[in-house]
Amino acid sequence: MKSQKLLIEIEDSIANCDVERMLEGIANLHKNSTDENTCVELVQLFSNNYTSRGADAHAYLLENIFRTYPEFAFVRFPENYFFKLAVIKGSTDFYDCYMEVMIDPFLATQTADEKKAFLDGLFKVALSLVSSFFPEYKKTIRGIDYNGPFGYYEKDSNVYLIHQQDYEYVNGVVEMYNAIIGRRDILSDLEKRVSGK
Repeated sequence: MKSQKLLIEIEDSIANCDVERMLEGIANLHKNSTDENTCVELVQLFSNNYTSRGADAHAYLLENIFRTYPEFAFVRFPENYFFKLAVIKGSTDFYDCYMEVMIDPFLATQTADEKKAFLDGLFKVALSLVSSFFPEYKKTIRGIDYNGPFGYYEKDSNVYLIHQQDYEYVNGVVEMYNAIIGRRDILSDLEKRVSGK
């Protein structure tokens, strides 16, 4: 099967939360690729389909990937692709999955100094990523970036009518806001873990 067709099938299985089909597609992709290239492709597919609303379902898919391919969680550590995806998207669901399924069991076998060094590596990567986003944030101004409602629904005065383009813009702002809050929570958890609290 051609690589592009296979990636489309995997992406469709991610979008539809079809675990069996996704794992079958990953197995086919992994046959002709390295761990790193497979991770890069998968993270891109998850990124394409990510919304904070569907994060819990996609975290379940990630859990299945980690249980099938545990080595993926340690590729290029501490700059692991899946960890960086969690931070970039601000997904506490992805982060919790990564930590609970892969990192916590691994750390249980390490000395206190090894644990601290390991977690410190993750913290530094997360902090670097979060810091790189701050200069990119821009104000959103109603009337310039989006418009308010243009009318009311005649059967219910509590329902506003809004253009689809404006709705999508505001929805994007909500996703960015949720990512900021998620990044804050991820950094806070990592900071507690590093300090041993």
